Amino acid sequence: MKATIGLLMLLCEVVRGLSDVPQQINYQGFLTRADGTALDTVVAVQFALCDDSVCTNLLWSENHPVVTVAHGLFNVRLGELTAFPGNLFDLHPNL
Repeated sequence: MKATIGLLMLLCEVVRGLSDVPQQINYQGFLTRADGTALDTVVAVQFALCDDSVCTNLLWSENHPVVTVAHGLFNVRLGELTAFPGNLFDLHPNL
Protein backbone atom coordinates (compact mmCIF):
# COMPACT_ATOMS: atom_id res chain seq x y z
CA MET A 1 0.00 0.00 0.00
CA LYS A 2 2.83 2.44 0.88
CA ALA A 3 4.53 1.68 -2.43
CA THR A 4 1.30 2.39 -4.32
CA ILE A 5 0.85 5.75 -2.56
CA GLY A 6 4.50 6.65 -3.19
CA LEU A 7 4.18 5.75 -6.86
CA LEU A 8 0.97 7.76 -7.14
CA MET A 9 2.64 10.80 -5.56
CA LEU A 10 5.59 10.49 -7.97
CA LEU A 11 3.24 10.21 -10.93
CA CYS A 12 1.36 13.34 -9.80
CA GLU A 13 4.64 15.29 -9.63
CA VAL A 14 5.62 14.16 -13.13
CA VAL A 15 2.22 15.15 -14.56
CA ARG A 16 2.33 18.51 -12.75
CA GLY A 17 5.80 19.17 -14.19
CA LEU A 18 4.58 18.42 -17.70
CA SER A 19 1.70 20.85 -17.35
CA ASP A 20 3.82 23.87 -16.33
CA VAL A 21 3.91 26.83 -18.69
CA PRO A 22 7.13 26.79 -20.76
CA GLN A 23 9.65 29.34 -19.51
CA GLN A 24 11.22 29.93 -22.94
CA ILE A 25 9.90 30.95 -26.33
CA ASN A 26 11.45 29.71 -29.56
CA TYR A 27 11.86 32.67 -31.93
CA GLN A 28 12.89 32.47 -35.58
CA GLY A 29 13.58 35.46 -37.78
CA PHE A 30 14.94 36.50 -41.14
CA LEU A 31 17.65 39.16 -41.56
CA THR A 32 18.59 40.94 -44.78
CA ARG A 33 20.89 43.72 -45.89
CA ALA A 34 19.38 47.06 -46.93
CA ASP A 35 19.28 45.82 -50.54
CA GLY A 36 17.19 42.78 -49.51
CA THR A 37 19.86 40.07 -49.80
CA ALA A 38 19.89 37.50 -47.01
CA LEU A 39 22.66 37.65 -44.41
CA ASP A 40 25.16 34.87 -43.78
CA THR A 41 27.04 35.96 -40.67
CA VAL A 42 27.12 36.04 -36.89
CA VAL A 43 25.41 38.97 -35.17
CA ALA A 44 24.53 40.21 -31.69
CA VAL A 45 20.80 40.68 -31.14
CA GLN A 46 18.91 42.37 -28.31
CA PHE A 47 15.28 41.44 -27.69
CA ALA A 48 12.87 43.44 -25.54
CA LEU A 49 9.25 43.37 -24.45
CA CYS A 50 7.64 46.74 -23.72
CA ASP A 51 4.12 47.87 -22.98
CA ASP A 52 4.02 50.46 -25.78
CA SER A 53 5.51 51.09 -29.23
CA VAL A 54 8.26 53.47 -28.01
CA CYS A 55 9.30 51.24 -25.08
CA THR A 56 8.82 53.79 -22.32
CA ASN A 57 8.33 50.90 -19.90
CA LEU A 58 10.73 48.01 -20.48
CA LEU A 59 9.18 44.79 -19.15
CA TRP A 60 11.93 42.34 -20.10
CA SER A 61 15.06 42.25 -22.27
CA GLU A 62 17.72 39.77 -23.25
CA ASN A 63 20.97 40.08 -25.22
CA HIS A 64 22.15 37.26 -27.45
CA PRO A 65 25.78 38.17 -28.23
CA VAL A 66 26.34 35.36 -30.76
CA VAL A 67 23.50 34.54 -33.17
CA THR A 68 24.33 32.59 -36.30
CA VAL A 69 22.45 33.75 -39.40
CA ALA A 70 22.43 31.33 -42.35
CA HIS A 71 20.72 32.32 -45.61
CA GLY A 72 18.98 35.04 -43.59
CA LEU A 73 17.47 32.66 -41.03
CA PHE A 74 18.24 32.68 -37.32
CA ASN A 75 16.75 30.97 -34.29
CA VAL A 76 17.00 31.86 -30.59
CA ARG A 77 15.29 30.76 -27.39
CA LEU A 78 13.93 33.81 -25.61
CA GLY A 79 14.11 33.45 -21.85
CA GLU A 80 17.16 31.20 -22.09
CA LEU A 81 19.63 33.85 -20.86
CA THR A 82 17.30 36.14 -18.87
CA ALA A 83 14.23 34.52 -17.35
CA PHE A 84 10.83 36.08 -17.97
CA PRO A 85 9.24 37.53 -14.83
CA GLY A 86 6.78 34.94 -13.52
CA ASN A 87 3.73 37.16 -13.92
CA LEU A 88 4.75 38.96 -17.13
CA PHE A 89 2.01 37.55 -19.35
CA ASP A 90 -0.62 37.72 -16.60
CA LEU A 91 -0.06 41.45 -16.10
CA HIS A 92 0.24 42.21 -19.82
CA PRO A 93 -2.22 39.94 -21.68
CA ASN A 94 -1.62 41.72 -25.01
CA LEU A 95 2.00 40.48 -25.24
